[in-house]
Amino acid sequence: MNVSRFLPRALRLVLLYSDVGPVACSLQKDVNLTGDIVYENVTFAYPSRPEKTVLKDLNLRIPAGKSVALVGGSGCGKSTIVQLLQRQYEPSAGTVRVGNTPLKEINLATLREGLGVVSQEPRLFSATVEENIALGSRSRVTHAEVEAAAQKANAAGFISDFAEKYETHCGSRGSQLSGGQKQRVAIARALIRHPSILIFDEATSALDNASERVVQAALDRLIESTGVTTIIIAHRLSTIRRADLIVVLGQRDDAGGSAVVQQGSHEELMKDESGLYFSLVQSQLAGLHGGDEEKEEEASTEVLVETTTNASVAAAQSMEKHPSFP
Repeated sequence: MNVSRFLPRALRLVLLYSDVGPVACSLQKDVNLTGDIVYENVTFAYPSRPEKTVLKDLNLRIPAGKSVALVGGSGCGKSTIVQLLQRQYEPSAGTVRVGNTPLKEINLATLREGLGVVSQEPRLFSATVEENIALGSRSRVTHAEVEAAAQKANAAGFISDFAEKYETHCGSRGSQLSGGQKQRVAIARALIRHPSILIFDEATSALDNASERVVQAALDRLIESTGVTTIIIAHRLSTIRRADLIVVLGQRDDAGGSAVVQQGSHEELMKDESGLYFSLVQSQLAGLHGGDEEKEEEASTEVLVETTTNASVAAAQSMEKHPSFP
């Protein structure tokens, strides 16, 4: 008996139902996750640190079918927002909903099946490339479907270079693949389930510059072609410049807890030189001015500098046209 043939199904169940409590067993709604994602007056603190408020009165709308990037300083709650969407935790106060349906009324298995998640450290298993990709599907998939997902994820090229193609064994935790290859397999796995919502949580932050460019190209193409709601969390701000909407999180006062302090496109946000986003961009650029890190990040920095300069020029031109502008 070829036990590996049953591995994807078993692992799929583990992934789908892990951390699912009794709430998932109640008779909740099976709904299409195609509406806007709305956080309304959401406050949250982790159960292990109830005295530390992470989000305070957060109001955020993620438009359906758009790409939205979440940025901010360390600990500002970017990943927390995604965890609340996945229902790993419940808000301390407020409501999260998709369309007109609160998350707590949506069947948890249905909710998680509709989410395609690619994280910083993808979980690959000791199975073939094909099995790892097929693991993302809710039902049996054909080899052609696996190939199509790999093609969209920019993974088909390197897979075809392997002697055993899609039957290549990935090794324990994907040890036989490079970081960039593992990420692209993970992206293909997320895509093969045809998700309504894609989440990229620091998906390129652990990669070297060359691998990041390849993976980022795949992400950019996906965002443009799939038309699904996409949430991007990224430390490297150069990777989110093409997002339809950039949401900046920060503390509004001394009460603690983050909320939305700015939102707009990269160009719009860069016009506000007193804003947090402008400060984050400048700090990141300044941090890249030295030694090996500068060489490694050169290509990403050039793109960010170019868009930053363009935004500054546009702001200067606006000032010239409106000299009374404060």
